[in-house]
Amino acid sequence: SLLSGSHVVKQVLLYAEGESVHPALILELDARVVDGVSFEPPLLDFERVGPAGKAMTVHLSIDTTRFLAARIDLSQGPGANPLRIEAAAEPRASGSIVTKQFIVSVAPHTPIGPFAGRLRIKGLGVVPSVPGAVAAGASAPPAPSPGPMETLPFMGEVVGPIQAEPAMVVFGTVRAPQPGGAISAREDAFRRTRWLLLTERPTPPVKPAGSGAAARKHSAAPAFWRGAQVHCNTPFFRGEIVPIPMRKPVGHLTNRSGGITPPSISRALDPVHACWLRVVLLPNAPPGPLLEADMVVSFTGGLRLRAPVLAERK
Repeated sequence: SLLSGSHVVKQVLLYAEGESVHPALILELDARVVDGVSFEPPLLDFERVGPAGKAMTVHLSIDTTRFLAARIDLSQGPGANPLRIEAAAEPRASGSIVTKQFIVSVAPHTPIGPFAGRLRIKGLGVVPSVPGAVAAGASAPPAPSPGPMETLPFMGEVVGPIQAEPAMVVFGTVRAPQPGGAISAREDAFRRTRWLLLTERPTPPVKPAGSGAAARKHSAAPAFWRGAQVHCNTPFFRGEIVPIPMRKPVGHLTNRSGGITPPSISRALDPVHACWLRVVLLPNAPPGPLLEADMVVSFTGGLRLRAPVLAERK
């Protein structure tokens, strides 16, 4: 089975004569399939990334008997593009293999939340089958569309003082109501709504100078979500901050994250350090392929939180 990039694991089961259920020996083949292009490592897993960012080194090896490596570079696909890519050194050659080194980093102040995607090779040309078919200075024939071994998957999560639970919004398949159908407008609105609980990790209080009313006024910090702005990069979703009422006990999110009203929660939280993010799949969302979006919350202190959104409208 193909796991990621060019990493392949296969098993061979050997049975004793007369036995068809329990194998006498299992051989596992763990290999990297290299077809002219390979990455090391085959997967960029940044894991948890703090406010200062994080960098990893990538080696891209090209077989120059099959590909033209003079102008190759790495680029990000469509999406949030959380990474910075820099060539780290001059290419190194070993026989027909040319290796380029890149520094791939998560930039400081990247929005809090999970990220994932694939790095793609840019400027990869195919060696012509007839020698001399490409004149000096002319552009090389374009390479075939990148396959799994010609892209580098990456993943990770930026962590900070604010977190979302859950970290991403998954609607699944949401069927539109039909005239005379079984799905009412209210049920459709119920299915098109998801809730995320946003919480802030409180900082230790600093004892103010003075006492009495002045000290109490100084200690009354505003809620972290006051003045926050919510933006989405597609017109098919809408997000908004919903305060948690002071009069109701609040706490951790249950398994139910859909519905017109917020899910029930149990353990008490301070509404100053917690709020809801309501995400709505709008009725004008087109049916068809999977819809992907980024819901970004910008807080007044400069922090940003990103929640990926996935939905399919039928």
